[in-house]
Amino acid sequence: MRFLVGFGAGNSKINITLELRERRSRMLIFGGTFTGTVSSWGEKGNKMFDTIAKDFAKSLDKALKKYAKDEY
Repeated sequence: MRFLVGFGAGNSKINITLELRERRSRMLIFGGTFTGTVSSWGEKGNKMFDTIAKDFAKSLDKALKKYAKDEY
């Protein structure tokens, strides 16, 4: 649909919950649900995973900066 019709028809969407946990205690350190979408006929499905990886990295960086700021 995405290739033939366009205009949002046949969009691909994925929601992934990613968590960082402490190895031994399994305590949650950081986590969130991230969404990737491909709607253009010219985009490959892998773009969804690239978007999720970038969003996760940005969120983790923001959380680490906030944590460091709160610590000092």
